[in-house]
Amino acid sequence: MATDRGSHVTAFQGETGSLVQSAGASAIAGTIGILQGGLGYGAQTQQQDGSPGNLGAQIQNMDADLTQAIVGDGLGSALGLQNFVGFQTQMVFTIFGASANTQAVGVSLVDAMGRPAPGAGTFISAGTNIGLTQAGMP
Repeated sequence: MATDRGSHVTAFQGETGSLVQSAGASAIAGTIGILQGGLGYGAQTQQQDGSPGNLGAQIQNMDADLTQAIVGDGLGSALGLQNFVGFQTQMVFTIFGASANTQAVGVSLVDAMGRPAPGAGTFISAGTNIGLTQAGMP
């Protein structure tokens, strides 16, 4: 949170996110595995120049990038789960008014494999990338 010396402008911005990954593999014969990668990231900018009636600029970006693969040549099963949830908020209060931006993102990725008999290699690959951008300009 930031304020100017005369307390004419008060600004707040915050963001939070949660990435959860879980996987399980059970091979009765041979090899089965799960590879997971997950990234959640965000950026925020606020600018206010103090001009009368100007509430300034607010810009938000939030992205999630999830990948996973099931690999192996075994008899058995595998399950991979990933979830990302993120939230951003920005607020500006001036003697001329107020402005608020909020945005949220939620994404899940699920892969499953069951093999009744050993045989040729297995490769299941999946990914998702989601991004949000929001801008409020004077």
